[in-house]
Amino acid sequence: MKTFALLFLSLLYISPAAAAVYKYIDPQGRVYYTDQKKDRSYHLLAKLHFENDHVKHGSSYGMAQFRANKKKFSPLITAAAARYKLEPALIHAVIYVESSYDPEAKSTSDCIGLMQLKPSTARRYGVNDAWPPKDNIRAGSLYLSYLIRLFKGDIRLALAGYNAGENAVLRNNSQIPNYPETRRYVKKVMRYYQKLRRN
Repeated sequence: MKTFALLFLSLLYISPAAAAVYKYIDPQGRVYYTDQKKDRSYHLLAKLHFENDHVKHGSSYGMAQFRANKKKFSPLITAAAARYKLEPALIHAVIYVESSYDPEAKSTSDCIGLMQLKPSTARRYGVNDAWPPKDNIRAGSLYLSYLIRLFKGDIRLALAGYNAGENAVLRNNSQIPNYPETRRYVKKVMRYYQKLRRN
């Protein structure tokens, strides 16, 4: 936490319009804090907004906001699950890992929103603007449904395809590619998915 405090204070002296703090845990369990999100394994801890080199206001995306957003978006998730024959728990698990229910999340690879869709993937499913939660969840759920059918009901392969792209899985003889990020991603989503199914 000392490292986080130092990074937080250092952000007060920079002058861009906005800054963020991300947390990353490496495979050995070491914790890092940074203002750069390199991939989806970096989780947003706080956002800071600046004006005229001074803090205009600061907001922390903590557990209270997480719970509020989870409740807020649950009806949209339930509706998408029914429409595309998915378990709500699976969509929840993907959103939990992808964005922690933050509809404003954006990765350095331009994946956006709750389900971290690439604009090209969103357009593939008829969504030109993937920021609105309803459209983001709809396109993401439709893509997830397609992947589950493509991989004959194998949810782990579908999740690998969601993270790395279906072609990466197909090129690997329909097995999870040996990408550390993808393997971690599948494990995280499956762990949360199974937890939700038990509750």
